[in-house]
Amino acid sequence: PALTGRLLKLANSARSGFVQPISTVPEAITRLGIRTVRNVALGFSLVTENRHGFCAGFDYDRFWARSLARASACQGLSRQTGVGVPAEMYVLGLLSNIGHLALASVHPERYAKLLKKHDFTAAAEFSRYERREFELDHTEVASFMLQDWGLPEGFQNAVLTHERPMEMDGLRGRPIENIPDLLRAGALLSEIILARGNESA
Repeated sequence: PALTGRLLKLANSARSGFVQPISTVPEAITRLGIRTVRNVALGFSLVTENRHGFCAGFDYDRFWARSLARASACQGLSRQTGVGVPAEMYVLGLLSNIGHLALASVHPERYAKLLKKHDFTAAAEFSRYERREFELDHTEVASFMLQDWGLPEGFQNAVLTHERPMEMDGLRGRPIENIPDLLRAGALLSEIILARGNESA
């Protein structure tokens, strides 16, 4: 997710105001050229070799797996429903929880304490604890990062709203109609894909 974000930011920083924002990796590669992409990827690999980071209690492997599962789910749902462009929905799914990684990277000790005290998987509740500690939560951080990388405003809004609780009666049998719905469903599917042991039932 972080490398994807970096490439999109570079590609969008080079565009003029009249050109459509770039929101997929193939478009970014076309805009930047393969040599630039290779150099960015090689430089970035030095950082990502340490997959475990410095935040105790943050499951880095699970974060990467969840990001990839969510990206694949969003892409597949986009193909099935016609909501969004599949390649763009892949990127959105991949980057939608980048705020967790950012907070764990910038404030490793404080974030580790939160992870020790509170259930990370209860997203809406955990967001309240993040706000209490940092005055913002992971969805806001992710939205700011997408904005900084030049991704469309609709992506930013989807990231901000997809974890908000909804009435289950309203969701039952309701089709996916917009990008926040698709991201919400992709997140649920990624949890099913990565369920462990008894959770899978």
